[in-house]
Amino acid sequence: MMILYFLLLSLALLVFIVDFLYYYVFCPFYEPLSLTDLRNAHVIVTGGSLDTGYSLVKLLLKQGANVTILARNQQRLDECEKELQPYIIECSGRLCCLSVDIGSSYDNVEQTIQKACKQQGPITILINNTAIFFAKTFDETTIEEFEQITKVNYLG
Repeated sequence: MMILYFLLLSLALLVFIVDFLYYYVFCPFYEPLSLTDLRNAHVIVTGGSLDTGYSLVKLLLKQGANVTILARNQQRLDECEKELQPYIIECSGRLCCLSVDIGSSYDNVEQTIQKACKQQGPITILINNTAIFFAKTFDETTIEEFEQITKVNYLG
């Protein structure tokens, strides 16, 4: 009985030592940027021209981030750029608005991301805020609608 107790105690100590070495010695420490100081961070927000995405963009610009908005509607992107000018001037962040359909071909999305990186630098944070749904029951949804949902919500 005493041997079993000693073996369990030894095993627990060994697990503790291995965990300690792994997490505090061999793994690099992760130090995220402070959410109150995002100066020079390049943040991409998909679906950033409306609603929640738009509010996130305003918040990020207030924190000094360089923000790229990806959305489908070029007219709405132009409106966003005009509306957000006061935040850009006030907080020294930069704004880039690019039109792309996240559910379209990978090549289009990749080219747009590369264009954003050329203008704003490497991506620091990606906020996937794009999603679609159809207000139908499961059996009323067509195959084409399922494909579109999958392209945008899962693959996008």
